[in-house]
Amino acid sequence: MSRRAIAVLVVIGALFVAPSTLANTPQEELEQVEAEIKSLNAQIAEGRERESEVATALREAEVRLSSLNQDLVTAQGRLDAAEARVGAGEAELTRIESILAQVARDLAETRLSIVEQAEEVRLRAAEMYMNQSFGLSGVLMEMDTVATAAIGWEYAGSAVADAEALVRDLEALQVQEEIQRVALEEQQAAQEQVITDLEGDRALADTERRLVEQAVSSATEEAAAFTALLEQVKSDIGQLEGEINSLEADSKRLEREIIALQTYPGERPSALINPVDGILTSAFGYRTHPISGVRKLHTGVDYGAGSGTPIYAANRGRVIYSGWYGGYGNTIIIDHGGGLTTLYAHQSRLRVSSGQEVALGDRIGDVGTTGYSTGPHLHFETRENGIPVDPRKYLG
Repeated sequence: MSRRAIAVLVVIGALFVAPSTLANTPQEELEQVEAEIKSLNAQIAEGRERESEVATALREAEVRLSSLNQDLVTAQGRLDAAEARVGAGEAELTRIESILAQVARDLAETRLSIVEQAEEVRLRAAEMYMNQSFGLSGVLMEMDTVATAAIGWEYAGSAVADAEALVRDLEALQVQEEIQRVALEEQQAAQEQVITDLEGDRALADTERRLVEQAVSSATEEAAAFTALLEQVKSDIGQLEGEINSLEADSKRLEREIIALQTYPGERPSALINPVDGILTSAFGYRTHPISGVRKLHTGVDYGAGSGTPIYAANRGRVIYSGWYGGYGNTIIIDHGGGLTTLYAHQSRLRVSSGQEVALGDRIGDVGTTGYSTGPHLHFETRENGIPVDPRKYLG
């Protein structure tokens, strides 16, 4: 497996975080749950990045594998051609060996003929020598008639001609022997060259096949490793999402408990003041979230203001929550009575505590960009019995 895959595995192994022990009060529990949801969301985002990296690496490995498989097809073609040459070479070698054997037999027969012919020449020479020593001319002179003398001369001429023919045959056999010897040497050289070529073709074919098969095996293993890793990443993300679903259910339960804690006396106020000196940048209603890119309900309004700008209580009431609240960051919730609550999110500093009573216009915090935020601003909500409503219903 590649270093990249190992690195991804190490990171994935760090994605699991044991859940913390929840605090005692619903508000503290809600804060703890929202913090865990934030942590799990960060881990999921990191897991998504790893999933993308692994998927990219897998695609790259599959491309390499496809290319190597094509190389293997090409190499197999070259291997087939090499093996065809080997087959042709082996057939040529068989043919040469057959010719070589025939040439060797012919050469042996020629040499035997030379020996026999040489012996015949030797015997004829001996015979002629003996006749010359006896006196061939004397024999002819002793013949009593012209007819017998003519016969004698004819015999003598025939003997000489036979001797000359024997010598010529011997010389021809010697020339034939030389030709056959040269042919034998040429066939032996051809045989050696064919054997050398065959050995080279076999070695080249075996080497190329082995290299390509090794490359394909390596690419196949890499692709399989990335496939398994991708499945593991998806499984880990699924587990994290399951944890978030469970925590979100806890969050809703705690919200209901907090609503049940709303005990501020009096009627629901009919009007609220603007909680900050800023410009309205995003209204209540459905919109595309600036970070997640998902279209969903924007449960409040946003005011653009510089970091540290004072935030004021929109009406009198009791602070029922002051602390970190998941994607809202540093948040304050005020119960105004009659089921109406206001929420002030993304603060850089919280200036009041849970249980504290505030008057209309009291400074409760400072504008910031904590939680899921793209820049300093105040996210302001109004809820009736826990259900978000458009704050402009109450703002003058």
